[in-house]
Formats: sequence, C-alpha cells, structure tokens
Amino acid sequence: MGFELGRNFGVVHSQDNVVRVDLSGNIISNTTHFVDDETINGTAKTKTLTLAHVPNPTNSLLLFRNGQRLRMGSENDYTLSGNKITLLFDSSWDQFDASYRY
Repeated sequence: MGFELGRNFGVVHSQDNVVRVDLSGNIISNTTHFVDDETINGTAKTKTLTLAHVPNPTNSLLLFRNGQRLRMGSENDYTLSGNKITLLFDSSWDQFDASYRY
C-alpha cells in the first residue's frame, strides 16, 4: 500500500484498488479496478466482442489481436460503446485480449 499527495487530494493505493481522498481525509472515489489480459469471446460473423466490464475511462482500453495492439476509432480498427466492441475488419480465427480500467 502507498500514499501519494496531489495538489488538492491524496491517493492511497494497493495492488487492486485506488482510493482518492481530499486533504481532510474524505473519500473522493474508491472504484478503480484493473483488468489485464482478459481474453474476449465474440463472433466473427457480427464483428462484435463483449468485455466483462465497461472501461472507465474509455481510453484506458488496450485491445490486442493475436498479440498486436489495435487502435480505437471509426477511422481505425474498432469502436467501443459501453462494453461492446465493434470490429472494423474481418476477425475470423483471431484471438483478442484486452487490458483496461473500470
């Protein structure tokens, strides 16, 4: 467990959780979780993958296809809505893994 002091808040962190507190010790947030190397199941036919949780923030999502990192965005490899990933390419026989915060 550790403690870091920010400008107007402190952060207490352990292996699985981060707690933000104000300078009086009041909890600001206590809900950060991390997912590393979640194997994602989906259907190549619909090009849709489903994560176990909704990434928060959304840009914390790192998605990998057969070990290669993909880029989020309608002009890139995939889009994200909630916990649903829509692939913008054919994904037959590929393995997808994700890391993210929620």
